[in-house]
Amino acid sequence: MPSYHLSQKIGHAGKAAAHAAYIARLGDYAAGGSNGKDLHDLEAVGSGNMPAWARANPEHFWRAADLYEVATGASVRSLCDEKGKALRGSNGRVLKVLQKNRGQAYKEIEVALPRELDVAQRLALVHELIEREIGKQHAYTFAIHVPKAKIDGGDQPHLHLMYSERMTDLCMRDPEQYFRRYRPKNPDKGGCRKASSGKSAQQNKDELVARRERWALLQNRHLQAAGFHDEVDHRSNAERRIPEVPERHLGARALERQREEIRVQRELKALARAARAELRRAENELEQELWAEAEANLILLDQEIEADEEALAQAQARMIMHEQVLAAEQQRQAAIDLAFGEQAARQQRLAAATADQVASEPQHQNEPEHEHHNEYLDQNYAEDENAYQDWEEDQDDPAPAPGM
Repeated sequence: MPSYHLSQKIGHAGKAAAHAAYIARLGDYAAGGSNGKDLHDLEAVGSGNMPAWARANPEHFWRAADLYEVATGASVRSLCDEKGKALRGSNGRVLKVLQKNRGQAYKEIEVALPRELDVAQRLALVHELIEREIGKQHAYTFAIHVPKAKIDGGDQPHLHLMYSERMTDLCMRDPEQYFRRYRPKNPDKGGCRKASSGKSAQQNKDELVARRERWALLQNRHLQAAGFHDEVDHRSNAERRIPEVPERHLGARALERQREEIRVQRELKALARAARAELRRAENELEQELWAEAEANLILLDQEIEADEEALAQAQARMIMHEQVLAAEQQRQAAIDLAFGEQAARQQRLAAATADQVASEPQHQNEPEHEHHNEYLDQNYAEDENAYQDWEEDQDDPAPAPGM
């Protein structure tokens, strides 16, 4: 189905020659040039209604427009930095300057040509459009480009038609005078008159709407002549009461930027996925290392606990042995104390018996009795000596260990 597109632009002085070279694919914009390495889409190019001094080379006309096209009045603009941000003074107000308006060097009509038509049919359509919209008074340059569509890969023919609003007349003018201000009373002393001179913004808008309608009718007539019955309409879907929202037209650069943004987003998402995977891998490795370290610490702790328990058991065994030795010492000390006590008691009994015997006997006794008394003492002494030897033998024998 044929598509409809018509837009109109304004070009200021200083850009006309460069834009003419761009649409005609000349100079740096030629195929293989520094600015036209991939520009192999030129199908047709031409110029017309040029003054005598520019008929042989239309580039001279657009260079003169850049150089001599004047502007009326001046405008106030804000001073901006390199990023386009308005500069402000010490008082906080935006800094502004008064500058002379740049002259309007050309207007450009850009239309989409039906891909249903062949090369000759498209060229015939373009020539009739120029005849109807430009006529014989405006100098113009046109070019037909047929690039490949970025979406479906098919041909995408379109027309660039740039023209000067200066209207030629019978007066002979050089390049400088051609672009001077028009003098109604003395036309031969001024420049060519502009078609938009004295028109309001609403009038210019109405003329654009009428031009869009004329282009739609012209395109439909050429399509029908070529055997295609589908028609285009210059009106918007809202004006035609169609609820569908039209798709926004994407130029080659806009589409390329969109694709670049998509590519960058995909790369960023891939990087994010890789970063998350790397983070998970690092977390897993760190978790494994922490678990291994924790297990090693637990093993060391168990070993330390076992060593402490063994040392505690050894200390308890030494304490029990010490208590057993101490108990044996206490038993031996008690036996010694008991033996000494018994010996002292026997000595006391012996002394008491001796004293009683001495007291009961006369002072002078016979010798046999005295001898009998000595024999009694010797007998007691022998008993005590035997008891003491028995005690010493008990001391020499080691005390049995507890539980033996």
